Parts: sequence; structure tokens; C-alpha cells
Amino acid sequence: MIPKSGNVISRRSALKTCLAILGSEILFMAGANLSKSLSVKNLSEENRYGLLIVPSRCIGCGLCVKACMESHGQSFPYTRILKVEAHDLNLPLLCMHCSDPPCVKVCLSGALSKTNSGAVILNREKCIGCSLCSSICPFGRIIYDSSVHKAFKCDMCIGRISEGRVPACVEVCPVSPKARLFGPYEEILNEAFEVANEINGLVIYPRDTSVIYVVKREWFEDLSRDPVKLTEKYPAEQKMLADIIGYSRFTIPPFLAALLGYAFLRGRE
Repeated sequence: MIPKSGNVISRRSALKTCLAILGSEILFMAGANLSKSLSVKNLSEENRYGLLIVPSRCIGCGLCVKACMESHGQSFPYTRILKVEAHDLNLPLLCMHCSDPPCVKVCLSGALSKTNSGAVILNREKCIGCSLCSSICPFGRIIYDSSVHKAFKCDMCIGRISEGRVPACVEVCPVSPKARLFGPYEEILNEAFEVANEINGLVIYPRDTSVIYVVKREWFEDLSRDPVKLTEKYPAEQKMLADIIGYSRFTIPPFLAALLGYAFLRGRE
């Protein structure tokens, strides 16, 4: 047992010290996480692109799905066509490329990032297979491959965009006017509102996502269900949950460290 002396740290002093350390760690880490969050939100809009989906024009030919696989050189697509029988509708599905993506906030390895183009991309080499991204995605558009313990998702053909080309799925769409349109975000958004006026429809998630749908109000009952998950308003609860997860992964470790430090000092008194 350590002899009592004026230099021995009291239990109260130890607690104060641990709490001070904990507080500084929380503030530092929370600030770092907030900075990351703001950097995602405040990316320049100048080079942002938009991808407009008009389901009422889609004929369900599947050429977009085939082009996606060929463009990425793989046996599975990042996009698909869902048949909504209730409305005789062919609905293209792909990543929504959120403006403030929850998946980026919860990614533990930094595999997910948002680019200035608006595309949310996944580096599969960095992916550790935790599947947090697929769980937090408001629309279920990130797929977790349990066979290889990796996630995969649409990257908006970021390579083609950097070369001045349009995404493969847009290029091959055979209908006129196309069911998928691509271009500068503001132009695509204006086009979306024009289409909405033509079909008496609604523009889904303007400003909240880079992929924009024009749908009819009477479709929502069916579109809001899994696996589509499209609603009139962007699901803000997923953003909130992502923020909580983002902060907690920084604050829990220093809290545990401070708690263990206090327990250790208490045991030596």
C-alpha cells in the first residue's frame, strides 16, 4: 500500500483529472467529426452533377443494367429495374448520392467519400466489411456482399464523368425523351420541375440528393415500401442517427479510458 502523503492524488482530484481529460477529448474529437460533416455539406456546387430518373418513361428494357455491368467489368450491376405492378411501372433503382450522406459519416475506414461532382463513391480496397453503411442508408441502396465481406454501390460512373462522358446507364437508354438524364445539377433540377409540371408529378428530394426522381403522388403508397423507400420528404432520422454514430465512435474510447484511469487510481488509494 502506498503511504499517505501530501503528494498522493485524492479520489476527488483523480476524478476531476479524468473528467477534464475526458472533456477535452470529447471536444476535440467531436470538433473533428463536425468538421468532417461540414466539409461534406459544403462541397462546391459548381461542379455538381445531377441524374434525373423519370419512371413514367422507362420501358424496362434492362439495357442500363447491362451497360452498368459492362462499364464496371463485373458480373453484378449497381443499378436495377423494379417492376411496380400496382402502377404498371418500371422503376430504376440506384444510389441516391445524398448531399449529406449518412453512409460517409458512419464509415469506420474512410472507404466512403463524397466528391465535388456530387457522387458518393466507395473504395472497396479500404472497406472493412462492417456493413454500417448498408444499415444506415435511408434507401437500402448500398449492398453488403457477405461472401467477400465488402459493400458495393453505384459510383455514378465517376470515371466516365471525369472524362466528360455521361454515366453508362444514361448513355444507353433507348427511349426519347430518355428515362435517365444527366448533366449539371441546376440544369437537371430545372428539367425535373418541367417534367413534373408535364405529368402533374412531384420532384423528389431537390437539393437533398444528386439523383432526382419525378413521380406521381398516387405512387407514394407503393414506393414508400421496401425495397424502394421513396417518400415525399428526405428521411431526416437517418441523418440524425448517422451523426450520433459518428460522434459516439470518437467519444466512447476516451470515456472508457478516463473511467479505467479513475478506477485504477481509486484502487491504489
